[in-house]
Amino acid sequence: MVPEAHVDKTLRILIVEDSEDDALLLLRQLRRSGYEPVSRRVDTPESMESALDQEDWDVVTTDYNMPRFGPREALSLLKRKGLDLPLIVVSGQVGEEVAVSLMKEGVHDYVSKSSLSRLGPAVVREVREAKVRREGEQAQEQLRQSMDALLAIYEASQLLSSTLETEEIGTRLLEIMRRISNLTTAVISVPDEHRQLRVWRAIGFEVLWHRVRYTPEAQAALYGVLETGEYQLLELQQPDHPGESLSTLYLPLRMRERIHGVLEIYGPEDMTQSNMVEILVSLTSKAASALENARIYRELAERESQLQELVGKLITAQEEERRRVAYDVHDGMTQLAVASYQHLQAFTSYHPSGSLQSQELLDRATELVRQTVEESRKVIANLRPTALDDFGLAAATRLQVEALWEEGWEVTYEESVRDERMPYMVETVLYRVVQEALVNVRKHVQTSRIHVELEHKGEAVRLRVRDWGRGFEATEEAAAGPGERVGISGMRERVALVGGEIAIESEKDEGTSITVYVPLPESGTIPVRQAGLNFE
Repeated sequence: MVPEAHVDKTLRILIVEDSEDDALLLLRQLRRSGYEPVSRRVDTPESMESALDQEDWDVVTTDYNMPRFGPREALSLLKRKGLDLPLIVVSGQVGEEVAVSLMKEGVHDYVSKSSLSRLGPAVVREVREAKVRREGEQAQEQLRQSMDALLAIYEASQLLSSTLETEEIGTRLLEIMRRISNLTTAVISVPDEHRQLRVWRAIGFEVLWHRVRYTPEAQAALYGVLETGEYQLLELQQPDHPGESLSTLYLPLRMRERIHGVLEIYGPEDMTQSNMVEILVSLTSKAASALENARIYRELAERESQLQELVGKLITAQEEERRRVAYDVHDGMTQLAVASYQHLQAFTSYHPSGSLQSQELLDRATELVRQTVEESRKVIANLRPTALDDFGLAAATRLQVEALWEEGWEVTYEESVRDERMPYMVETVLYRVVQEALVNVRKHVQTSRIHVELEHKGEAVRLRVRDWGRGFEATEEAAAGPGERVGISGMRERVALVGGEIAIESEKDEGTSITVYVPLPESGTIPVRQAGLNFE
């Protein structure tokens, strides 16, 4: 059997043999089989390892009866070096049992020196099978790389929904790229205010050639990408070792049709030999989209923070104005009304009217003044109850409940609070929620049954107001007019101001439940809710 016509007849064979004459006989037989052998004879482990390191071989043959070296040692050396080369034992008679044992251990075939005519066909078969194995391994490796690439693209896509942290996006992008490619270093550079590129995130930076990024060729390519938005692929030469090169790919980070940075990729292998460039371009595009989403989120968060701060200032100013007006009414109009009422009562006592009509007019005037005093006190309570400032949230809430009792409402009240006062803003917010909820009950829910619960437990306070009125559905709240929604919206804004949560549950004809949960910081101060990101 001879090699097929279209197959290269050159055969690189490494002969492990201590007899030069036997090696020559082996080569003669291979020439008869149609091969043009290129050979090297070795007879020690050291010489075989040196030959394996220096050259590539198609097949290895070994004698069995050498004193210091044999097929088992040769097989062990091939395995240790990770080489899948056909190993054929060419020796004298070794016995069927020994031959079978060697084959089980990994030797590919056995040919007796007395039957060298079998050597050619054995070599053809084993070289062909080794080629098939290599092609299969290459196909598996290509499949693995394709799967890694698909997984990497999928994982990069998840960046769009899994995180809005720019630092995490950058780090994960570099890690994904290193996993699917043979790159050694990846860098994300962003321009500063002077358009000078600065390293923002990097992986494998410590193994990058010293100052290779600052060579004229690299700098021209980097700033070319920054200006044109087109990727550049080049080979950079090692400054200190001419002849050594580094495959380099520069990709633009494009956001909103503007280049915000450059992704630098460095590796030992030529990236043009596969579809790796297209994969890396796709990953970069997806990462740029994720960074753009993070930038938009950061801007929205900053605006939300500003709006939240403005709402806080407005609510604080509103409360201060209510307090000022309440005290002005208390110290001004209410005091005058009380004094007028007392004077009318004294006048009536000391100067009784001479006629029934006059007495009725005087009694009517006294009653109107009394009603003025009551109304002014209600105005003061609605604006800023002194009980809230003087005694705290529990006392002020209790007064609201007692007022409903006096009006004939069926009200239950549970209170579990500590002796110490809560932060001013927390007490104000929760009081306004109770006040707004009870106003809504009076105006809309068509019931006289209410339950109010106030609990201060651990480092948080919980408030619940429940009624058994007509209730509403979520669609009704969404469809309500601006004036009808302002109460609920006001509750939500106030509760958010102190970092709390509010839950409003309602069912048609089953009533409504408003539950507020506010954490209390140890410092006693309530931070305004903030959120933000920084993409340097």
